Amino acid sequence: MDDTEAPGYLVFAAGVEAMGASAALEDELCGVNPVYASWRAKGAIAHARVLSVDSSAFEKFRDVKLQTASPHQWKQPRVLTRPDDIRFFLARCAKDPAPGTLGGAANWTRRYF
Repeated sequence: MDDTEAPGYLVFAAGVEAMGASAALEDELCGVNPVYASWRAKGAIAHARVLSVDSSAFEKFRDVKLQTASPHQWKQPRVLTRPDDIRFFLARCAKDPAPGTLGGAANWTRRYF
């Protein structure tokens, strides 16, 4: 199964070099989680991708969400499940990402959202 066709994890991070971080995260996940390593080996899930976003992306996301929520009730989510939230961060990915990184994320997003 091609990585761009399999579902996978996207990790949005500010101030990281995406390609090196993706490889390091993938190695660590496979090393500490045998279930993840098994799913990766059989191609059931794509490799985890770290996407570098602008340093202000998380603050902007909070500002957008606080337009409809109380600051005392809202918490920064650790997992994004809403397509609009994922698109928010994809739109703020650093320009000129490593080859295949953003393309794979975009293909995955188009397929599942």
